Amino acid sequence: MIVEEGEKKKGPAKILRHDARFEPLMKKFLYKQHEYSAQYASLYYYRLKALQPDLLKTVEQRWCVEEGLPIVDRILQLGVGTKCVVTGTLFKEMPLRPNILESYAKEVRN
Repeated sequence: MIVEEGEKKKGPAKILRHDARFEPLMKKFLYKQHEYSAQYASLYYYRLKALQPDLLKTVEQRWCVEEGLPIVDRILQLGVGTKCVVTGTLFKEMPLRPNILESYAKEVRN
């Protein structure tokens, strides 16, 4: 920092600043392209298939034997007004959770 001599006595000192070279290094942290291929449906499917044998044993003991309910493994097999047991992966609608499709649509509009 350099202070001009004549400015010391008149009031606030005048500071002469040297130019500094700036090289932005944050570019490596910026997204060049958004990646939307990371979907977890296959993970949930394989987890269900791995847990299904033990799950079905428990379901059969609890609901099929005791209450006489059939096991349905596809939603299309549901009957109107009949009780049954459905095994599968649930989807929970969460309106406050960030939605990747909405963020993509905003990007495309802008």
